[in-house]
Amino acid sequence: MAMSAPFSGRQREAGFTLLEAIVAIALLGALLVPLYTLMSRNLDGLVRVGQANLQSEVTLNALAVLDTVNPMERPEGSVALGAYLLRWRSAALTTPVDGVGFPAGQSLYQVAMYRTQAEVSRLDDRGATTPWFTFDLRQVGWRQVRQFRLPF
Repeated sequence: MAMSAPFSGRQREAGFTLLEAIVAIALLGALLVPLYTLMSRNLDGLVRVGQANLQSEVTLNALAVLDTVNPMERPEGSVALGAYLLRWRSAALTTPVDGVGFPAGQSLYQVAMYRTQAEVSRLDDRGATTPWFTFDLRQVGWRQVRQFRLPF
Protein backbone atom coordinates (compact mmCIF):
# COMPACT_ATOMS: atom_id res chain seq x y z
CA MET A 1 0.00 0.00 0.00
CA ALA A 2 1.51 3.16 -1.15
CA MET A 3 1.01 6.35 0.62
CA SER A 4 -0.30 9.18 -1.37
CA ALA A 5 -0.20 12.84 -0.78
CA PRO A 6 -3.10 14.31 1.09
CA PHE A 7 -5.98 15.55 -1.05
CA SER A 8 -4.51 14.09 -4.18
CA GLY A 9 -6.80 11.09 -4.34
CA ARG A 10 -9.89 12.71 -2.90
CA GLN A 11 -12.67 13.87 -5.10
CA ARG A 12 -13.68 17.43 -4.91
CA GLU A 13 -16.79 17.86 -2.78
CA ALA A 14 -19.93 19.05 -4.59
CA GLY A 15 -21.38 22.45 -3.68
CA PHE A 16 -20.97 26.18 -4.11
CA THR A 17 -17.88 28.09 -3.27
CA LEU A 18 -18.17 31.34 -1.40
CA LEU A 19 -17.43 33.29 -4.57
CA GLU A 20 -20.21 31.52 -6.46
CA ALA A 21 -22.67 32.25 -3.67
CA ILE A 22 -21.75 35.96 -3.65
CA VAL A 23 -22.18 36.18 -7.44
CA ALA A 24 -25.57 34.45 -7.21
CA ILE A 25 -26.73 36.87 -4.49
CA ALA A 26 -25.53 39.86 -6.54
CA LEU A 27 -27.38 38.64 -9.64
CA LEU A 28 -30.52 37.99 -7.63
CA GLY A 29 -30.32 41.47 -6.11
CA ALA A 30 -29.84 43.04 -9.54
CA LEU A 31 -32.96 41.26 -10.78
CA LEU A 32 -35.07 42.13 -7.73
CA VAL A 33 -34.41 45.91 -7.84
CA PRO A 34 -36.46 46.48 -11.05
CA LEU A 35 -39.17 44.15 -9.75
CA TYR A 36 -39.35 46.11 -6.49
CA THR A 37 -39.52 49.40 -8.44
CA LEU A 38 -42.34 48.07 -10.59
CA MET A 39 -44.32 46.85 -7.59
CA SER A 40 -43.77 50.12 -5.74
CA ARG A 41 -45.05 52.17 -8.68
CA ASN A 42 -48.07 49.90 -9.07
CA LEU A 43 -48.94 50.24 -5.38
CA ASP A 44 -48.53 54.03 -5.53
CA GLY A 45 -50.84 54.10 -8.54
CA LEU A 46 -53.44 52.01 -6.71
CA VAL A 47 -53.32 54.36 -3.72
CA ARG A 48 -53.84 57.37 -6.03
CA VAL A 49 -56.76 55.65 -7.76
CA GLY A 50 -58.33 54.85 -4.38
CA GLN A 51 -57.98 58.47 -3.25
CA ALA A 52 -59.48 59.75 -6.52
CA ASN A 53 -62.43 57.36 -6.14
CA LEU A 54 -62.99 58.48 -2.56
CA GLN A 55 -62.85 62.15 -3.59
CA SER A 56 -65.34 61.47 -6.42
CA GLU A 57 -67.72 59.74 -4.02
CA VAL A 58 -67.56 62.60 -1.51
CA THR A 59 -68.00 65.14 -4.34
CA LEU A 60 -71.15 63.36 -5.52
CA ASN A 61 -72.50 63.39 -1.96
CA ALA A 62 -71.71 67.10 -1.62
CA LEU A 63 -73.43 67.85 -4.94
CA ALA A 64 -76.51 65.94 -3.77
CA VAL A 65 -76.62 68.12 -0.64
CA LEU A 66 -76.04 71.36 -2.56
CA ASP A 67 -78.79 70.41 -5.00
CA THR A 68 -81.27 70.92 -2.15
CA VAL A 69 -79.83 74.30 -1.12
CA ASN A 70 -81.41 77.50 -2.44
CA PRO A 71 -78.50 79.98 -2.59
CA MET A 72 -80.82 82.98 -2.58
CA GLU A 73 -82.31 81.91 0.76
CA ARG A 74 -79.21 80.30 2.26
CA PRO A 75 -76.06 81.78 0.68
CA GLU A 76 -73.67 80.06 3.09
CA GLY A 77 -73.66 77.17 5.47
CA SER A 78 -72.16 73.82 6.42
CA VAL A 79 -73.30 70.22 6.71
CA ALA A 80 -71.54 67.20 8.21
CA LEU A 81 -71.31 64.26 5.80
CA GLY A 82 -70.15 61.47 8.09
CA ALA A 83 -66.39 61.88 8.46
CA TYR A 84 -66.40 65.01 6.25
CA LEU A 85 -67.63 68.58 6.59
CA LEU A 86 -69.08 70.47 3.63
CA ARG A 87 -68.98 74.29 3.74
CA TRP A 88 -70.29 76.54 1.00
CA ARG A 89 -70.54 80.20 0.16
CA SER A 90 -72.65 81.60 -2.70
CA ALA A 91 -72.41 84.93 -4.50
CA ALA A 92 -74.91 86.29 -7.03
CA LEU A 93 -73.69 86.44 -10.62
CA THR A 94 -76.83 88.19 -11.88
CA THR A 95 -79.41 90.46 -10.33
CA PRO A 96 -82.72 88.80 -9.45
CA VAL A 97 -85.30 88.99 -12.24
CA ASP A 98 -88.96 88.07 -12.38
CA GLY A 99 -89.57 84.61 -13.74
CA VAL A 100 -91.93 83.94 -16.61
CA GLY A 101 -95.26 82.34 -15.76
CA PHE A 102 -96.94 79.67 -17.80
CA PRO A 103 -98.61 80.14 -20.25
CA ALA A 104 -97.92 83.89 -20.04
CA GLY A 105 -97.16 86.69 -17.60
CA GLN A 106 -94.98 86.83 -14.52
CA SER A 107 -94.32 83.89 -12.29
CA LEU A 108 -94.57 83.91 -8.53
CA TYR A 109 -90.78 83.86 -8.20
CA GLN A 110 -87.68 85.91 -8.81
CA VAL A 111 -84.62 84.01 -9.95
CA ALA A 112 -80.89 84.71 -10.16
CA MET A 113 -77.74 82.79 -11.06
CA TYR A 114 -75.22 82.11 -8.26
CA ARG A 115 -71.65 80.91 -8.07
CA THR A 116 -71.22 78.53 -5.15
CA GLN A 117 -67.78 77.72 -3.77
CA ALA A 118 -67.74 74.50 -1.78
CA GLU A 119 -64.99 73.22 0.53
CA VAL A 120 -64.80 69.67 1.84
CA SER A 121 -62.78 69.05 5.02
CA ARG A 122 -61.97 65.88 6.91
CA LEU A 123 -63.22 65.62 10.50
CA ASP A 124 -61.10 63.91 13.14
CA ASP A 125 -62.27 62.31 16.39
CA ARG A 126 -62.04 65.61 18.32
CA GLY A 127 -64.11 67.52 15.74
CA ALA A 128 -61.15 69.39 14.26
CA THR A 129 -61.20 69.88 10.49
CA THR A 130 -58.47 69.49 7.88
CA PRO A 131 -59.22 71.04 4.45
CA TRP A 132 -59.24 68.40 1.71
CA PHE A 133 -60.48 69.87 -1.61
CA THR A 134 -62.69 72.61 -3.06
CA PHE A 135 -64.91 72.93 -6.10
CA ASP A 136 -67.17 75.55 -7.71
CA LEU A 137 -70.61 75.21 -9.23
CA ARG A 138 -73.33 77.39 -10.70
CA GLN A 139 -76.78 77.33 -9.15
CA VAL A 140 -80.11 79.02 -9.68
CA GLY A 141 -81.55 80.78 -6.64
CA TRP A 142 -85.22 81.63 -6.28
CA ARG A 143 -87.50 83.55 -3.96
CA GLN A 144 -91.28 83.74 -3.97
CA VAL A 145 -92.35 87.38 -4.30
CA ARG A 146 -96.03 87.02 -5.29
CA GLN A 147 -99.06 85.04 -4.15
CA PHE A 148 -101.16 82.95 -6.46
CA ARG A 149 -104.51 84.61 -7.22
CA LEU A 150 -107.48 82.79 -8.58
CA PRO A 151 -108.91 84.43 -11.70
CA PHE A 152 -112.48 84.50 -10.35
